[in-house]
Amino acid sequence: MTARTHAVELRIEGVERVRESNGHTARAGNEFVIVDTSWKNVIPLKLIDRTASQSPTAGFGLGAKKSTPDPANQTLEPTAYVVPMLKKQIWLLSDERFADTVDTDVLESVPGHLSKDGFTLAKLDDVLRGTVVFEAPVDVAYQAFQFYDTDNGHALIALKGAPPAAPPRAIGPVRHNELLQLAVTEAAPVSDAATPPGMRAFVVGLRGTSRSPKDIVDIPFRQFVYAQNEQGCLVRPEISPAGLTRAFDEIGSFPPTGANEGQLLFFVPADTKALKVLLRSATSGPLDLPAPSDFKPSWPVPVQSITDGTTLRLHMLPGHVGAASSDGTPRRLLDIVVENLNLKKGIELDPVQLRLVRQDGSFVEPSASSTELVCHLMPDNVFPPASTRRFALAYDIPPDEVVRLNYRGFELDETTVDLR
Repeated sequence: MTARTHAVELRIEGVERVRESNGHTARAGNEFVIVDTSWKNVIPLKLIDRTASQSPTAGFGLGAKKSTPDPANQTLEPTAYVVPMLKKQIWLLSDERFADTVDTDVLESVPGHLSKDGFTLAKLDDVLRGTVVFEAPVDVAYQAFQFYDTDNGHALIALKGAPPAAPPRAIGPVRHNELLQLAVTEAAPVSDAATPPGMRAFVVGLRGTSRSPKDIVDIPFRQFVYAQNEQGCLVRPEISPAGLTRAFDEIGSFPPTGANEGQLLFFVPADTKALKVLLRSATSGPLDLPAPSDFKPSWPVPVQSITDGTTLRLHMLPGHVGAASSDGTPRRLLDIVVENLNLKKGIELDPVQLRLVRQDGSFVEPSASSTELVCHLMPDNVFPPASTRRFALAYDIPPDEVVRLNYRGFELDETTVDLR
């Protein structure tokens, strides 16, 4: 099995599939795919003429004439071919659904492996042999070895079966921006996951493909991806969740020639009835992915609103109720919605920007017990671009005390409003 680019001839010399390899065990539903490869430099020799460089003026002196090429000063010289890394350039594509790059942890334990830091073929016809290892789903019908080289051309070699006519249908609509095409493939509560009080676990599957013919799109999920429920509460995905069959890493990679599918786990309020996934990046347009049904978050009509220039709009919702904290301290709760009016930039709203003003003029800042609330703001106080987020804050004062709200803004210096 061979493929050739403008620079390298790639040959697959053997494929082995195992559950265990030198002390490493594949995750449930996965196996190690060990591929023996050989790489041959096929870049033609390049004619180098040193006639001009041996002239005292290099052919550019006053009145100089162009030097006549001298065969004695001409040589055919090789061009080195460099693969700078394995992890971003070599992938295993499966069933037009999964894309797995080289598992560099397992790689180091396999005899005769290629260096994870890449390799160099110094001259024409140089050959290097070495093994690479992937962890990939079992029981797939189609599998292919994909090598990416944007300068000299990609190489694809089928290892097993034929590409399916189409991958399984997603449960939600396919949506895209300038960089990426995404769809939800799975959305369901997880009953056996340990969650904070008042929350439940929800797994969402995503399948995506880079829209660039050359570039792999990397998405740092904790930075740019959120789940939002029908009430407007916003949460980020959990890091390294246990119990999922194909959890995304902290950074999800989406190649241009094959889809990649994986799972994210969110802790959402226990009464959540609907969910959608938001992708918000400063380098591309927003994406809203229903999981699976689309909706617009809703809440009661605000009793007070504050507009902070072109930055944000803040709404106070009715029903400023009281509830004791876990240690029994009486407290006042505020139900708040913030609209980020910027389409490209997120906002970090510090809870201390929202203080209560007592009748004697003193200020009360939000309580640390706000984190006990299921739809809270701390410590994740980011409001993604082009989005609206609902949250609650707790204040350590009697719930029936008469107070006002003091807001210190971004463009708006400061304002104080009644709490009706």
